[in-house]
Amino acid sequence: MINIKALIESGEFYSLSSVDRYDEPLNARIRVENLYPLDWNDIDDIEDVEEIEHDANIWIMEICLVNLNKKKISIDKIKEQLRLVDEEEFEFDLVEDFHLCSSSEFAKSSKLAKLYSIELKPKIARSGAVAFELPDGFEELFLKIDDGILSEI
Repeated sequence: MINIKALIESGEFYSLSSVDRYDEPLNARIRVENLYPLDWNDIDDIEDVEEIEHDANIWIMEICLVNLNKKKISIDKIKEQLRLVDEEEFEFDLVEDFHLCSSSEFAKSSKLAKLYSIELKPKIARSGAVAFELPDGFEELFLKIDDGILSEI
């Protein structure tokens, strides 16, 4: 686990090594560029958000990913591995909703749409954002790779 503030401040890529749910190797680089709370007032056609409560504490994490596998892979393979962990070691998966993360104008302006249901080509950087639902009142957050390793390059 690596502190989110440290990741953002460093501006550096970190190595991500894991296996997907089919035990296939998963290798990538990740750079965390920003983390900020969602303002629900920014969502157009909010009634179209179906998978997430409209008052949920959603945080947007801007990232850049580089696929280091020999072939293209689904972004979902990497997104399934990402966890945010608070200071008490509670883990939080990312959340997705078609409208919030893909079809809304907000999805486009916030970069959520750039990492929704795409394939990552080998060695080509792709920037975008992912969303997490977090509890109120956390003090620190860490990035963790489920069943894998996140390390400095």
